[in-house]
This record gives sequence, structure tokens and C-alpha cells, in this order.
Amino acid sequence: MYKNYNMTQLTLPIETSVRIPQNDNTRYVNEIVETISDSEFDEFICPNNKRIGFKRYAYRNDRYSFKRDFKLYECDDCSSCSLRHQCMKPNSKSNKKIMKNYNWEYFKAQINQKLSEPETKKSIVKEKLM
Repeated sequence: MYKNYNMTQLTLPIETSVRIPQNDNTRYVNEIVETISDSEFDEFICPNNKRIGFKRYAYRNDRYSFKRDFKLYECDDCSSCSLRHQCMKPNSKSNKKIMKNYNWEYFKAQINQKLSEPETKKSIVKEKLM
């Protein structure tokens, strides 16, 4: 399996089993912020109906020196927001920022689809019984 997430397709060996943790903290962030479905706009809308627009492209290098590409979204002004305590740390001096790795989201959706297939569910149940 390759480490390059910029590939268009990821091919896994058949024997590979993938476990996704039940308590995923990133789900909480996705519940707070909703995406606008229109592809013409590249922004998010917070619960207080403020715009979190695209700011720039960013990247990070992990400990294996692999470059991960992100899209950085930032709110224009969060200083007077009444819901600030829900989506930010109390002492934060900056506005709300969201970093999205769409390559990672694509592969995560692909694995979730694979895990939802009946054949895969049977193999997972069979593995748990062993």
C-alpha cells in the first residue's frame, strides 16, 4: 500500500482489515459546522450563520516527512459571537479556523463504503468470534 494520498484510487489487499474507532472526535466538529452544498461557493457556515471562507492552501509534514495538503478556511470575525465557547478554546485570540484534507476525506469515505458491504461485515463478525 502506498503512502501517497494524492492518488486517485487506493487499492488494498483483500486480506486487509480496517478498524475505525467508534468514538471519533472529528464527528463533533462536523456537527457544529455545516457545508454549503453549492459547489460554486467554497465556504462553511457556522451555527451563528457566519461565513467561514476559504483563505489559502496549506500543507504539513508529518513525522515521516510526508507532505499533507490542506485547504484552510477562516472566519472573518468571531470576537462578538455568542457561540464562540462551543467551537473554540476560551482563551483563543484568533478566529475560527478549519483545515480540511479532501484527499483524506475521499479515502475515508471509500473505506466506510467498503466496511458497509455485507461481505465485509460478515468477515469482521467472523474475525471477532475467533
